[in-house]
Amino acid sequence: MSKKIAFFGDSFVGGYEGWIEVFCKQYNFDCVHIGKYGADQIYPFVQWQKLNDTYEGKIDVCVYSHTDAHRLFHEDLSVNINHNTLYGNKDKLDNWLNSGLVTHQYINAAKDYFKYLQHPLETKMRNLLIPIGIDKFMNDNNRVFDKIVHLWSFAQNREYIHKNIAWKAKPTWYFEIVSGMNIILDLTNLSASEPQFKLINGFCQRPLHFSLENSDFLCDILYTAIKYYGKGSSLDFRPYINIDSSWSDYVEALSKIKNVLENKYEKNN
Repeated sequence: MSKKIAFFGDSFVGGYEGWIEVFCKQYNFDCVHIGKYGADQIYPFVQWQKLNDTYEGKIDVCVYSHTDAHRLFHEDLSVNINHNTLYGNKDKLDNWLNSGLVTHQYINAAKDYFKYLQHPLETKMRNLLIPIGIDKFMNDNNRVFDKIVHLWSFAQNREYIHKNIAWKAKPTWYFEIVSGMNIILDLTNLSASEPQFKLINGFCQRPLHFSLENSDFLCDILYTAIKYYGKGSSLDFRPYINIDSSWSDYVEALSKIKNVLENKYEKNN
């Protein structure tokens, strides 16, 4: 009997045809895929709660990719509104306007939000409090998922490194997780370290979106977490990486982490 795995979150788990499909085929998981490109912080939680309330039976693993606070929720849009959409995707905006889903006033208000109203403290608090609240709700109300994996797609502290033309995040943040296991690795920072990454006019440009790629590394991370970790535990990359870490540094870090885990596992068995 095949195991079941469900993915919730933003674009890092947004496409089934990428690393998620490879993972499910490699490790024989049937996939319940609810990732959504451009999702805000609320959309994945709404979908998680809906499935948890209605699903009959059990799902072995839930992978919940927490989303950046720099997005605006819109219940009628399949993809929520973010800075990149407003300033970098005119075709999408035109489609929304022509379909009547949004108005010019709404778009202008969203632009004002991103241009004037964002505040570093407000963003930091949303990125802190919303995931902690979601985690507690999961812990208190979960009835469907045997294992929950928290996978982070943002960091609390970010900055541009112009000389490297890269988007970097300081890997210093940490959340105490109770509902499941915690992969302490910011996917945004990891993505900025990958070979295909380019920053053009402030926006990430790459041949394929990160989640559409066949990433053996991401598959290995997730399988390691599922295999070795239980509720309330963490797969922590912070001792091994820093703001200047390259893609090879991350790969080497995972190798070191796995060696430690495998040695502990052999001693206990």
